[in-house]
Amino acid sequence: MVACLPDCSKLNWDVGESLWYYINMVFKFTCEYNGKNYQGFQRQNNGPSVQAVLEDALGRIFSQKIVIAASGRTDTGVHAMGQVCSFVVDTDMVWDLYKLAGSVNAFLPDDVAVRDFEIMEDGFNARFSVKSKSYIYRCYVGQVQSPLRDGFMLQLYKMPEVGFMQDAAKLLVGTHDFTSFSNVNTDKVDKVRTVTEFDVKLDGDEITFKISGNGFLRNMVRILVGTLLDVGYGKISVDDIKAIIDSKDREKAGQTVAAKGLYLMKVEY
Repeated sequence: MVACLPDCSKLNWDVGESLWYYINMVFKFTCEYNGKNYQGFQRQNNGPSVQAVLEDALGRIFSQKIVIAASGRTDTGVHAMGQVCSFVVDTDMVWDLYKLAGSVNAFLPDDVAVRDFEIMEDGFNARFSVKSKSYIYRCYVGQVQSPLRDGFMLQLYKMPEVGFMQDAAKLLVGTHDFTSFSNVNTDKVDKVRTVTEFDVKLDGDEITFKISGNGFLRNMVRILVGTLLDVGYGKISVDDIKAIIDSKDREKAGQTVAAKGLYLMKVEY
């Protein structure tokens, strides 16, 4: 299918630039969701998924089967504020993109929402066109569970040495083989990735890890955070990080921290 290029004769300029008339449109949109009640983003046979509720809602709007491509498949319990998706649909209707988002949201549960619909050129794919992704992982420190934060942040019972974690994070920036920080069941053969940013910030009793890169292996961010927490608690030293990278041994790195603290924040194309 070939997406039509804009034809000025078919634009309705009276109602604004968000109205377009295409056939075989390639749509892109941003999705935000609370991952607590889902078996990850990808459609599953064993439970609810974000992809399933999105495709079902879009199918009702467009009256046809919709198949979504997403920038990445977040795991069970992982949240997103900036997941990006795309799909191709056969239509000869004029769509107000702002109203389209509202219509889709009307068919979605309260823990999933869409925004920022765009019409893209033929060939755009939210998965294969990605240049960079950014995640954050959030923790709070306290002896008592915080009911308003616990579903979205990892509870730490004592404060780690944030300065040590910041130093260790710097050693993980760059292009490395991240085998030591990948789930052993991953199907990815090439485990070389480039991390362009890895920051650790303390704000009161909350610690935020922010990481950006050209791509991430399964559980990679959660394992990296678990490893930095081991540094913060003195289980390993900052100097051990390079040896862990070089070992390509998952057993050398830290635990996989809970999914509830992880958010896909931004995807760049």
